Amino acid sequence: MVEAVPAARDRIVSRARRLGLALNEELAQDLKLLTGELVTNSVMHTRAACVVSVRWIGERLRVEVTDVDPTTVRPSQARSADGGEP
Repeated sequence: MVEAVPAARDRIVSRARRLGLALNEELAQDLKLLTGELVTNSVMHTRAACVVSVRWIGERLRVEVTDVDPTTVRPSQARSADGGEP
């Protein structure tokens, strides 16, 4: 499933441009990075497929990733390697 991340990045940028957003290279790369992080987190933590939606909501582009795993999310503590407290 992680192998689908590059395609998801490209599709989101393409969709944003079809919505009429003028993305320069820097913004396109930022959008790809953020999309990649969201999709990767979804598939890595659920091991399930996910759905990505993109909407222009006035001044913001909203990218949502929803996984199809029916398991309820359990809160966890961040480890120091995750950028949490040492």
